[in-house]
Amino acid sequence: MVALPAIALALTAVGTATAVAGAVSQGVAASNAAKYNQQVANNNAVAAQQQAQYTANQKDLQLRQIIGQQQAAGGASGFSQGGSLTDVGFSSEEQGKLDQLGSLYQGQVQATNFRDQAQLQGMSATNAMTNAGFQSAGSLIQGASSGAYQYGNISGYGAQPSNYEGGFPELDGY
Repeated sequence: MVALPAIALALTAVGTATAVAGAVSQGVAASNAAKYNQQVANNNAVAAQQQAQYTANQKDLQLRQIIGQQQAAGGASGFSQGGSLTDVGFSSEEQGKLDQLGSLYQGQVQATNFRDQAQLQGMSATNAMTNAGFQSAGSLIQGASSGAYQYGNISGYGAQPSNYEGGFPELDGY
């Protein structure tokens, strides 16, 4: 009969080790996934800024084409480079610059959002490892408690069955 309690203790130890390994493995996997997502968000931030710069450059090119067309049309109509033709060109240039700045601002906002997501993913990675540590510690404590209880029962230090049969014998006479 001594073999069964020893087997129970061994199984408790194996179960505890398995729970600890599982908690650590889960924490590492969650941390790695969050770190990957963090890198993706950082990459998206860079891409958003690059896309915004490209769009702003395209708008600048379009602006120059429009101004060139306006000047050519004005020259073909006999307008000189002064007066209302200059005002039209200046207005077009102003609007074009505003469009460029709007594109750059939009890209900056998107990049900031992606960087915020990256920061949150970094926090998730840290939290996953912290949580794995707590789960591992909890598994170890639970396993140690269970093992100590089993050892106490095997060695005779555990809870002993009581002779209590229920009721209140001292009140039987009432």
